[in-house]
Amino acid sequence: MKNKGFNILFILSVLAFIADMVTTLWNLSIMSYLETNPIFIRTGSIIPIVLLNVAMLAIIYYGYNWKKASVIPRYLCINSLVWILLARCIALKNNFYWVTHQVEAKAFAVAAAADPVMHQEAIRFTQQQIAMDIVPVIIGFVVFLIWLADHKTERKE
Repeated sequence: MKNKGFNILFILSVLAFIADMVTTLWNLSIMSYLETNPIFIRTGSIIPIVLLNVAMLAIIYYGYNWKKASVIPRYLCINSLVWILLARCIALKNNFYWVTHQVEAKAFAVAAAADPVMHQEAIRFTQQQIAMDIVPVIIGFVVFLIWLADHKTERKE
């Protein structure tokens, strides 16, 4: 099978995206209080998030399978899928927590509605988590560039 590792990662990423959307919609009644995605906060809708994710996955798929793609874009595509999958697993864990703890979720929703500062703190925490996710990606890319300087790599067909 050609591009086996990439294809497995891509399929897992698509399945995790679908599972994330299903579990997010499962929490629809409290989603406006729990969702910290800046796109959702600005638009109030999940549709732009879905469209952005579909576009992002399409770009990664095209970028990896593009005939002229060298080693670096292909590495970045795989690296992106790994980090997307990790972030989706964390989101799924949180979504399942709120599904199984509906009483706590409703209490949190009431508290967040009464206290906008609490909601802003949740948003700030999510932004810090995103920033912490970007640091390993940058480190991985720098290590790859250093490794690439010592190793001549060619794409197999």
